[in-house]
Amino acid sequence: MNFLANINPWLILSVSIVFEVIGTLLFKYSSQNNHTISGIVSIIMYILTFSLMWQVSKKLEVSITYAVWSGAGILLITIFGWLVFNENMSSIKFISILLIIAGVIGLNLNGTTH
Repeated sequence: MNFLANINPWLILSVSIVFEVIGTLLFKYSSQNNHTISGIVSIIMYILTFSLMWQVSKKLEVSITYAVWSGAGILLITIFGWLVFNENMSSIKFISILLIIAGVIGLNLNGTTH
């Protein structure tokens, strides 16, 4: 994946997050509907996600990379779970998501890249 060397690591991280969210949504869909193809595509999405994360970690601190990746993933999966799968959105869940976002912002304000 040397072609990624000159691409902005934040862009690569964003694509990784999209793959992770798609993979998780397909994983949920596959488990609800016994849809094997969705499960296989989910695995492929996770392979792509971690391959991109590996590239990003070469340029950004791992704490920042993982915090943004997991925080954005949690936020997006919570929203899609609520909208697509009719999952509960309680006030505690909402406040917890806000705390995760605050933590990611705090890490980014304190972090540096190399």
